[in-house]
Amino acid sequence: MRASAEDTRLRVIRSQAEAGAARKAGDHEMAAQHEQQAERSRLQESAYRMQESMLAGLMDDRGRGRRRPSRSGGWPWPPTPSYAAGTPRRR
Repeated sequence: MRASAEDTRLRVIRSQAEAGAARKAGDHEMAAQHEQQAERSRLQESAYRMQESMLAGLMDDRGRGRRRPSRSGGWPWPPTPSYAAGTPRRR
């Protein structure tokens, strides 16, 4: 996600530079096209940054949820070498 946002940020910079060069050359139609591309890229970068922020929040929430189980419940504690060794056999 970060790489995509960074690539998009670089696309904004390039589009702005190309718009300036086109304007300097007197090609106002091409300059307008590059400005539009820069604006679309800015919006895309913003979307990538928002997604990155949301995913980081989800990972934080997920990390907080992973705690060692209590001794009073859950799977056997301390953990057994294998699940089968810790469960009674059916007869």
